[in-house]
Amino acid sequence: MRFRKLQVERFGHFTDREFDFGDGSQGDFHIIYGSNEAGKTTTMEAALRLLFGFPHSDAYAFRHALANLQVSAELDIDGKTVRFTRVKKRGSSLLDATGAALPDTALNAHLGGLTEKDFRDLLCLDDKTIEEGGEAIMQAKGDIGALLFSAASGLPDLTAALDQMRKERDDLWRKQAQKTRMAELKSELAEIDRDLRNADVTTSKWKTLKQEQQRALKAEQDAMAERSGLARRLGRLKAMQNAIPLLRRIDSLEAELDEVSDYPAALDFDPEKLVDMISEDNAQKREIERLGNLIDETGRTREGLSRNTPILPLSAALDECRTLKERVATEQHDIERRRAEREACEDRMRALVRDIGLHEDVTLESVVLAAHEINALDECLSSLKDARKEKASAQRELDGAIETEARARKAVRQAEDALPAQEAISAILERHDAYALGVEAAKADQAIAAAHDALEQGLMALGIKARTIQDLPVCPMSEAEARRVEQQGATLGKTVSILEAQIADLEKDLAQCQARVAALRKQDHSTDDTTARQLRADRDGHWSAHKIALTAETAELFESAMRRVDDALDATLSRARDLAQLSQAEIADAETAAALDVARGQRDTALSNLRALLDDVVALARAAGIPEPRTISDWLGWVTNHAVAAKAADAFHQVSRKQAPTLERSLALLEALRPRLTGGNLDLQAAIARAREIAENEAATRAAHTTAQAELATAEAETSRRRGMYEKCATGVAKANRAWREKVVARFGDTVDTAAMENSLGLLRELREEGQRRATAAQRVSAMENDEQALQARVEALCTEYAQEPTGSPLSTFDALGAAANAAHAAEDDYAKLSNIIAEAEAARDVAQGKRRGFEDDCRIMASAFPDHVAIETLADLRREALLASPIITKRREREQAVAELLRHLSVETIEEARSSLDGVDPADLAADIETAQSSEEACDAAVSNAIAARVDAGREVSNVTGSDTVAALMERRSAVELEMEAIVEQYMILDSGIRQADAAIRRYRDAHRSGMLDTTQKVFSALTKGAYPSLSTQPDGAIETLIAIDAYGASKRADEMSKGTRFQLYLALRAAAYEQLITQDVRLPFLCDDIFETFDEDRTEAACVVLDQIGQAGQAIYLTHHRHVVEIAQRVCKVEPTIHRI
Repeated sequence: MRFRKLQVERFGHFTDREFDFGDGSQGDFHIIYGSNEAGKTTTMEAALRLLFGFPHSDAYAFRHALANLQVSAELDIDGKTVRFTRVKKRGSSLLDATGAALPDTALNAHLGGLTEKDFRDLLCLDDKTIEEGGEAIMQAKGDIGALLFSAASGLPDLTAALDQMRKERDDLWRKQAQKTRMAELKSELAEIDRDLRNADVTTSKWKTLKQEQQRALKAEQDAMAERSGLARRLGRLKAMQNAIPLLRRIDSLEAELDEVSDYPAALDFDPEKLVDMISEDNAQKREIERLGNLIDETGRTREGLSRNTPILPLSAALDECRTLKERVATEQHDIERRRAEREACEDRMRALVRDIGLHEDVTLESVVLAAHEINALDECLSSLKDARKEKASAQRELDGAIETEARARKAVRQAEDALPAQEAISAILERHDAYALGVEAAKADQAIAAAHDALEQGLMALGIKARTIQDLPVCPMSEAEARRVEQQGATLGKTVSILEAQIADLEKDLAQCQARVAALRKQDHSTDDTTARQLRADRDGHWSAHKIALTAETAELFESAMRRVDDALDATLSRARDLAQLSQAEIADAETAAALDVARGQRDTALSNLRALLDDVVALARAAGIPEPRTISDWLGWVTNHAVAAKAADAFHQVSRKQAPTLERSLALLEALRPRLTGGNLDLQAAIARAREIAENEAATRAAHTTAQAELATAEAETSRRRGMYEKCATGVAKANRAWREKVVARFGDTVDTAAMENSLGLLRELREEGQRRATAAQRVSAMENDEQALQARVEALCTEYAQEPTGSPLSTFDALGAAANAAHAAEDDYAKLSNIIAEAEAARDVAQGKRRGFEDDCRIMASAFPDHVAIETLADLRREALLASPIITKRREREQAVAELLRHLSVETIEEARSSLDGVDPADLAADIETAQSSEEACDAAVSNAIAARVDAGREVSNVTGSDTVAALMERRSAVELEMEAIVEQYMILDSGIRQADAAIRRYRDAHRSGMLDTTQKVFSALTKGAYPSLSTQPDGAIETLIAIDAYGASKRADEMSKGTRFQLYLALRAAAYEQLITQDVRLPFLCDDIFETFDEDRTEAACVVLDQIGQAGQAIYLTHHRHVVEIAQRVCKVEPTIHRI
């Protein structure tokens, strides 16, 4: 999909702005160029609005209302041109060419599954995204998988996002970490368990107090139920007490309303508005009287007017000749001036004839030339002057060409003297393919040095206890065998550590058990059997005595004996529990001691096996003459380092053999160059650089000689051409001179000096202009005389037609006729005005009379609501009766309200039921019943308060016996901690799974696209840097692969070590490669860039323009800028010149 046309009808500050991108057949790279604030970003946002719709609120709705925003486009989709329109509305905002609504899928289906955010991240570049892309390269630290995935997905902060997720995961739990949230919760849970073990809750007497609490609660409920019933009875009594005066008021109102029962229940009008109607009726009555008087007075004035109807048409006749009259009046002051002007023109014309050099006897008309005649003379003279100028210019150019030819001959001689006599050094460089050889030699040196460094590091790593072995000894054990031995040792060491920890825990537990046994043995407060029997016998004796005597003294003796028996029994029961605890403690002590002995034996066995395994390794090292390892891990490290060193040695020998031909060719080139170079012994790179400088100087010398020869040939040809042009110009001057003389003689005769006539063309033009002014003045004088005669004839005819006498001159007679006509018209106007006044007054009087009739009709309608015996003739009578009806209506409303309140108090449906319920009720007895019920309510309140207090006391006793809520709180806290631990485990698993999946996705993407996308990135990056970094490579680094850039001299550099501008170029190359990946997936979409070359110099800008041109060849590239130099560079370097759209 591509844009063929983009039409921004109403968006931002644009109105009906169109961008035509054509069919793209000759290349699809477009540059939208305009000054700052011209609308470049607005254009890009308009394109995105078309593809994905308008947001709920839009920052670009500042010129056009939000509801009026509209963007349209013609899109090329699968070879067809389709028009879409996007408007701002709810529901279907996408329209087709006919205005019919379309689902968003009609356009989304061609966007390759990209959302608006995906499109912005992947296909829209601006200074912010390219800055973030450069930072992403720094954060990725050259990870090729992260770089490729970030470029293809358009997510520049991918590495930062993954690092943040890893930090959040590790903050939740990390192995052996003490400050994670999981570690804190484990510590808190252990503390809660300790507190639970130490908690002890008392349970004695709980059952008895619980029963007392239930009884107190039942008593409270009974008391509250009794109080509720008493409150309902008191409410009924008070309602009846309030209803009695209401019933009396109702009876009083009904008695008053019986006398006026035929009056209306309500008025359909406001009595106060009748006052305004009465005032308005009186005002209309007065207005009718005033208008009648006005009609009579105006009629008398109209009859007294003096009218002259026959003369009225005179005004139209005078208007027809008014223009003539005004022209004659003006011309009376101008005619003499025009006659003087005509004579002055004739005098100036004769003076000009003398200045030109003509005879004074000629007629003025004969010497006045027409414009075309003067123009012909002027053209002839101009041709003569141009021919003279061309001749002078040709002379100067011929002299300059001769001088240039002389300088060119001198330059050729100097260039021939500077040519070298030896073989060109460039031939030597070409014969040895020096430039390619230099790169290969640099790579060979680098490879050999890297292999040698790896070998040295491997040999150094074989030293143990500060010893260094320079030669590889024979390893007595393979790396796999050493790893198995190390695993056995690690297993034994781990077993020893676990057993040591168990032994320490068992020793601690044993000490605690022994201390508990000793403490329990010290506690012995039990009562022996003999004492217990004696105490029971005393209790029984006192009980027998009390049953017989039943006195207070015997009761106290029995109580004391009973208390002694209870104390002894409690002591015995407490000691039984202590004995049980002592037995359990002794058993735990024995079990712990046995477990401790077993753990110590297992530890000693594991230590013995570990020492035997280390002795075997030491024996092998001694037999091979290798330093003895201190641990099995040291032995595995030495064997592993030995394998690495062996591989490094093999690699060094292979690299040396592989690079030998390149080094031999390097030596041959160096031997060939040394006789031509100075400066001592140079290495290959310095020799090639010095030879390139010499070759460039030699090439410049030969080019200078060739240029000098070409310039000499050009100068000789130019001299010959200039000489021919000079001769042609001289011929042209002679021809133009003959033509000028023939023209002058043909018009004025052969007595005129043609040389002097060259300076007289201006005088001939002045003479012609004076002749025109003389003719104009004469014509105007004649016209003025004719106008005066015509006016005289017209006014005389009007005087005869309308019986008027002339007053003298035509102008004064015209004015007298106008005054008479104006007087007649003024009388007619007055008559019409008075007639209009009479008509308007009569119409107003009819309106006033109609209003009074309306008031009478309204009065009759409103009076119909009153009884027939009420006399109402006028609005005043109506208002009187309405004021009388208002209190009656108020009383009826008051009765209805009282009835409603009475029914509400008594909770009945009708007034009859209310009367029946109050029948026979004595107010005095009712008041007495209310007072009695209130007293009972107070006593009941006291009973409820006492019951509540008893229930609270019983609850407090239960709480005191059952102890505090410490255990419940601890259990609740433990549950909360366990729930939080479960949530943390779940969150950790989600984060860890997401990170693993992201890493796996990056690795899969790297493996799937490393070859094709890396090749494309390398090609684009090389073009962007103009060969400064011709190739990209990867280097394994643990689980990732690091991106390495190779410069033109073979030096390597990681991506995060590049300069800021180079990182920007690398990010642009990655995005271009991602765009090519889309193309390979048959997804072609516009690639939009908004002034991303801000930090690029001219060379980088040229290379970037070429890349965008290549993108335009495969898809569509649109670049928006306000920099003119970017446009000029793109036009200069692009293979197909981009299309420029100016805004």
